Amino acid sequence: MHRKRIYHLVVLLLAVLTVISIGCKTSRDVPDPPNPPNPPPPPTPQEQEVGKMFFHDTGPQSQYDIFMADLYIVPKSGAAVSGTLSHRVGLFSPGPGRETFVRAGVHKIRHVEIRGKIVERVVLNVVTGIDISQYDFEVRNVENITNSPVDDFAVNVNGNNQVCFVTAPDGLAANRTNTEIVYMDIDDRVRQELTPINGKYSGNNWDPDWKTDDIIVWSHDGQVVEVNINELAVSDPIIPDVGTPQYDPKYSPDGTMILFNTRQNRKKNSYIKYLSNGQLVTVLPTDYFNAYEDDNPTWIFSNSYIVGHLFMDERGRIYTRDLENDGFLIITDGERDFRYVTPLMLESDIYFIFSDWTNENSIALWIANENGTYLRELDQTGDEAVFRALGLPVPQSKEDMKEIAQQYVDMFRF
Repeated sequence: MHRKRIYHLVVLLLAVLTVISIGCKTSRDVPDPPNPPNPPPPPTPQEQEVGKMFFHDTGPQSQYDIFMADLYIVPKSGAAVSGTLSHRVGLFSPGPGRETFVRAGVHKIRHVEIRGKIVERVVLNVVTGIDISQYDFEVRNVENITNSPVDDFAVNVNGNNQVCFVTAPDGLAANRTNTEIVYMDIDDRVRQELTPINGKYSGNNWDPDWKTDDIIVWSHDGQVVEVNINELAVSDPIIPDVGTPQYDPKYSPDGTMILFNTRQNRKKNSYIKYLSNGQLVTVLPTDYFNAYEDDNPTWIFSNSYIVGHLFMDERGRIYTRDLENDGFLIITDGERDFRYVTPLMLESDIYFIFSDWTNENSIALWIANENGTYLRELDQTGDEAVFRALGLPVPQSKEDMKEIAQQYVDMFRF
């Protein structure tokens, strides 16, 4: 009886193994699914208009005027085909093997070379995001949109196709204090005088910028003010009176803070106002706030990260300040005189470009990373992407390097 049970168990086990074996064989006989079709080839780069460019330059009567141009992208291989090579401008330069995506919106560039001439304070209004790894930029149909006998300069553009700028009715050479703010719709070209407003804000107006598409912020008679162009109501200054002139107002990217410059104790310093609670703090820690420092900060890549330069023992040093964690770092040594810093995003990393004034007769340009561990002088070969990102021509010789360094410095003296 015991043997019969063992026999039956063995038979059952063999039957189960047979079924499993048949099942496995059947599954192996099922054909593999077909390979997915190859993706279609990427679209061939096509020349297309992608936005507008605005800048000020010398007009027909040797006065400053506001100019507008159509901004195009063209395939990098199409330079000879387009026939407008002289209009090619180096605005953004992707690194080797990198894709560079230019977001839609407003971009501000200090200098750009157009038709072999450097133009100042360029503003781009790009209507769509662009992967420019296969493209170059061109400008076409350059048009004088003010063409008035007065000086018009320092243009900014909003999302409603409107520009604001400074005008000097007597001309800057005759009277630098008689300046007003003007805004204009690009479609009808009608100049709208923002200042004076109801008899206020007349004269000595500078540094206009769009806080929103409806609000212009600027410096009037040494105080920062802002006005909604749809209401044109006089408002109180948005910065407390610090006893010295306020200029260069700039909102943080999220709109929670405003930065402005002023002069105290014979030197320039910068302040942050937190709009949530009205708190006012200096950009430089109090330990560095003395009579011989020169602070030129810039908002960069976040809501709280600031970079600038200051003087210590009458030599310029480059610093960074993170307002979120109260971090303060001087990233250059005291052996040279570094001034006028510009932050750049190169291949997904932040770098700082600045000038070396150790020998004022031979100004040079240097580059550093965020913590200062990478610090060197720019070279005429190998640094082409840096010069293009700055909106400067690519140097071909040591003499070019000298001229470009001077152009860079002149950006900060306008």
